[in-house]
Amino acid sequence: MTGPNPAAERQARLRFTPELTAAVLEALPGAALGGATVLGEGWACEAYRVPWAGREVALRVPKPRSWWAGADLEREAVLLPALESLGLPVPREARLLRGGSGSVLGALQSIVPGAPMPDAPARTAPRARFASDVGAFLEAMSTAARERVLLPQSTLN
Repeated sequence: MTGPNPAAERQARLRFTPELTAAVLEALPGAALGGATVLGEGWACEAYRVPWAGREVALRVPKPRSWWAGADLEREAVLLPALESLGLPVPREARLLRGGSGSVLGALQSIVPGAPMPDAPARTAPRARFASDVGAFLEAMSTAARERVLLPQSTLN
């Protein structure tokens, strides 16, 4: 007898509405939605790997009860190119998918290379390097936000 398999359970939830499917295929003609796999999830969105044109693209979809997720994805779509222009490693090619009513159905973006945080090594030295990399990214993002992105310094203190 085997225990619960969270990855299999998430994969079983992989469902795309007809409206989302149409929006993805319009943005990514020939995308292999049948080959999509779960990438992960956060508080507001589920993320999927979608095979397309010999590579994989991330599709982030708001969870049904996450009423704020669409607005977050809209803000992200503006912020990511600004952060990328500063040389920070962020998802590129972010674009929103909208439904007929104009609501945000999801966002497509490149997949940032690297290991997911849960895969950070347990050994001390590699974990310290991982923490240092994350800290350096957050410091660069904070500095960029204060100095160059459209955020007044008073909002960051």
